[in-house]
Amino acid sequence: MMEPAERRGQVLVVDDDVVARQILVAALKREGFVCTEAIDGAQALQQLDQALPDLVLLDATLPRVSGLEVLHTIRQRFGALDLPVVMVHAQVQSDDILAALHLGANDYIAKPIDFGLLSRRVGTLVRHHVLAREAMVLKRRLALLVQSEGLCVSLHGPDGSFLRASKALVSFLGRSEDELHGLRIHELMHPEDSAGLSRTTKVLPDTYSLLARFKRHRVFTWCEVEQAALRDGISGDVLYVQAIWRNRESSMGLVSELPAPTPSTNPRSFAFTPAPTQRRLSAKTREFGPPVAQETTPIPWPRAGGELPVLIPGLTEAEQGMARAQLAATSLPPGSTRS
Repeated sequence: MMEPAERRGQVLVVDDDVVARQILVAALKREGFVCTEAIDGAQALQQLDQALPDLVLLDATLPRVSGLEVLHTIRQRFGALDLPVVMVHAQVQSDDILAALHLGANDYIAKPIDFGLLSRRVGTLVRHHVLAREAMVLKRRLALLVQSEGLCVSLHGPDGSFLRASKALVSFLGRSEDELHGLRIHELMHPEDSAGLSRTTKVLPDTYSLLARFKRHRVFTWCEVEQAALRDGISGDVLYVQAIWRNRESSMGLVSELPAPTPSTNPRSFAFTPAPTQRRLSAKTREFGPPVAQETTPIPWPRAGGELPVLIPGLTEAEQGMARAQLAATSLPPGSTRS
């Protein structure tokens, strides 16, 4: 099903050949893209001063100012993720292609144009551009959260290592920021919970809550850690994990200061499901470009209603039922709603 135009993106088509330009614009509009046009490099650069598209489709053989010169000027102002550029070459020569890629072109396509291939390449680059922009916004929002005095939030690498921790979380865990940096989250977990997480085979979404005992100061405290996986839009691999921490000690009627047995399984920091693109990446037949569906993004979109699943890996099934009942009775999370 075709995406709506506002999600397909806006493309600036730069070509001095009026017929070729109109054909390109018509082909892209049929695929749902919004198009603007420029007859030469000077006009294209003027338009970029007024509004920024999601991608520039740039003919290499422009009069007066060549396509490579336009590309060079664009890259002085915009990075490859900020503004993708696809070069269109009438005669594909390896030196021309290498020159364009060296100057920062994201891709190239040869004339006569395969319009199915063009749509695939443009669509992939536009989608990656939009998602990268949104990821930067969310990264900034997370940075502001981490700087907050009152919120216990953290950012982790895919192996669970701490990358950032808010001042409130540093104080809660009783460790300095330097001590937390690089420490894997499972190293703070009670060994029974760490071992249970390693053994779990449950299918879990990219956003779920982990209820476990974490060491703070000299005791283990029940905490709920709501985790969200941030995946790469091309490979589907987890890049970062954002976590929100809540103290649940008062909600739990179970003893937390238990003896610490040695776990018999390899530590596992998270239990996210495998990347949904892996099956496509391993397929024998591939279309050009990253085999990524629109819903496979580096950012988990908000869930619509319902409670997030809660994983309690260190307890027996009977104990888990009791724990969930206690959490439900104390309104998890108190004073807020999940979405």
